Amino acid sequence: MKKILGFIIFGLCTFSAYATVQCVGVPERVYAGFHGAYPAEQSFAVMLKNISGKIVLGHVTDDLARARYAMALAAQRSSSELVIQFYSFSSPDDCNTAISAKAIPTSMYTE
Repeated sequence: MKKILGFIIFGLCTFSAYATVQCVGVPERVYAGFHGAYPAEQSFAVMLKNISGKIVLGHVTDDLARARYAMALAAQRSSSELVIQFYSFSSPDDCNTAISAKAIPTSMYTE
């Protein structure tokens, strides 16, 4: 019982340390592979009009990355805002931190 309670408390403390970082904007460019080192050439990415830097959407062989790419293209064509979220960051982090880390989004949706 004590082990289970300790595990639950540890889990809550560990997961509460993370926050969701959001990047929001209308896609300016959507990439299927882009110039750079090997991982970049095999990845999908998007640039939002109000944020500098490419947001990596995942590797071209990943089905979820293909879905993110399709959603980014649809948002670009319809001039809709795209909301890209990253979960595994802490309090002072922002969209630029996620871009610098080349983090893969945990969720995306359009508005």
